[in-house]
Amino acid sequence: MLTVRRAINVIALTTETLREQLLSEVDGALDELHLQAQQLEFQSRRSIAELQKTNVHRLVEARKEMDAAKEQQDAARQELLERRAQIEALPIDTPVARGQLETTVELREGDNLAEKMRPAEIVVRDDVIVEIRA
Repeated sequence: MLTVRRAINVIALTTETLREQLLSEVDGALDELHLQAQQLEFQSRRSIAELQKTNVHRLVEARKEMDAAKEQQDAARQELLERRAQIEALPIDTPVARGQLETTVELREGDNLAEKMRPAEIVVRDDVIVEIRA
């Protein structure tokens, strides 16, 4: 006998509660991104002021790096806003992947490996299991 691990996908059916939870997660990520942008702006201004005094040649390179970081943040913000719009538009009972769990499976001689290792899913509605697909 051999014991192995396999992944189980957790699928949540969309409800108003789930939609609010997903929107809250996206809003939290947007808030975090906003704080990071403020920190980057503060650090950029400080670095530019220092480089203007000490190393003018490095100033151009530093500005390019800061602009690239700002563009990355802007792209991340746009992705989050698009994700927020998608969540708001989710119809009720739409399946949404919510992660994975891990379980162990015992394998013995003569077992059908494909059958034992096939993907399994747990379907939940507001954290209550409504179906197990093994």
